Amino acid sequence: MGGALSIDADSLARIAAEGWPALETESLGAWLLRASSGFTRRANSVLAVGDPGMPLDDALARIRTWYGARSLPVYVQLFPDSALDGELAQRGWNIEAPVAFQIAPIATVLVALDVPPLSPATARGNVLVSDAPDAAWIARYHKAGALHEPALRVLCGGPRVLFATVPGDDPSRARAIGRCVLVGEWAGFSAIEVDPAHRRRGLAHAIMRALLERAAAHRATDAYLQVETDNTAALALYERLHFTTHHRYHYRRMPTP
Repeated sequence: MGGALSIDADSLARIAAEGWPALETESLGAWLLRASSGFTRRANSVLAVGDPGMPLDDALARIRTWYGARSLPVYVQLFPDSALDGELAQRGWNIEAPVAFQIAPIATVLVALDVPPLSPATARGNVLVSDAPDAAWIARYHKAGALHEPALRVLCGGPRVLFATVPGDDPSRARAIGRCVLVGEWAGFSAIEVDPAHRRRGLAHAIMRALLERAAAHRATDAYLQVETDNTAALALYERLHFTTHHRYHYRRMPTP
């Protein structure tokens, strides 16, 4: 399983940040400030891994100014029960979007996808994989309304990004989609979405298979994904594919003055 057996949460958080790169970043000690015109918390929050290199109150004042200059709320991505988490809780910062960071060996997931009924033959061979999302992919994406130019730059950012599409009867809107970003030996998955009218037909598995096979061809050995903990359907899907939770994180939002 590549380096997944020994990798720590800090390293995985940085890998995931590289796979969902913000359009604007600035270092504050070991912290990473990220801004992307408001498209997703992940690309518009402080990745608080390590030490900011200054007293906490000074660091918080710095990030308040930085995000205020961009008319963005202040979010900090951090690990539950960490010292920083406790400090922000005392200051009245609220928790938002708890996330399970899950990992699995690519080979293990591919074996699971071969077990009926996870991948019916009718769903195989219909997946198109490309280096950029087309109009049909974008139309299916649940954040399509927010896909202004900065958002597309985030989606297409990363060392190497692959987009999978199952075409629909309407050529302007995909039946199912997915995104995979390759960061070294890691393949990160996101935007696995299926038209509600075509769910439970193996399309999500077909998308995963196509992207995993392409990732393996590029010598990736391990997969990761980030799932909000209230998304029970997605968590059940990934459990069947032998993903396990490596760690959890959440965001805390600075109170409005």
